[in-house]
Amino acid sequence: MEEKNYAAFLDDFFYSEMGEGERQNKLLGIGDSKLLHEVMAGYNWNDGLGIPALALEKAECELATALLIFWQADGYSYLFGDYDAANGGEKKWANFMDKLYRKICDGKFSPGGVEYKPDLLKSQVYRIKKHAPDTPDIFFQGTAP
Repeated sequence: MEEKNYAAFLDDFFYSEMGEGERQNKLLGIGDSKLLHEVMAGYNWNDGLGIPALALEKAECELATALLIFWQADGYSYLFGDYDAANGGEKKWANFMDKLYRKICDGKFSPGGVEYKPDLLKSQVYRIKKHAPDTPDIFFQGTAP
């Protein structure tokens, strides 16, 4: 898909009046890993976990997109085990994050061609590594095409 068409798709996806089911169908129709990444980069997390969960099941979901979703879904609180601070302490969020973390650790996402580097301060990385020393480096380093 051309960049111009990306913009039109994203505009329609985020700003058109449509129900959750229609939005999910549009997401299922995405056949391009870069566009899927862009959709998740602009996702409004107040809309819940349905769209991200669906995105993670798509074959086009590469490691970069999975990492983006992890960090945008408050991976920092997850790695600290601070479930009360994240997403109102919802069990649904904790289960979502557990599954995503395991899939990333188990190499279930292809490296692909999309790039992502988590926006973490050195002090944040230090604190996470101190608190959760078994966290794989991929969570901090991100991906490169």
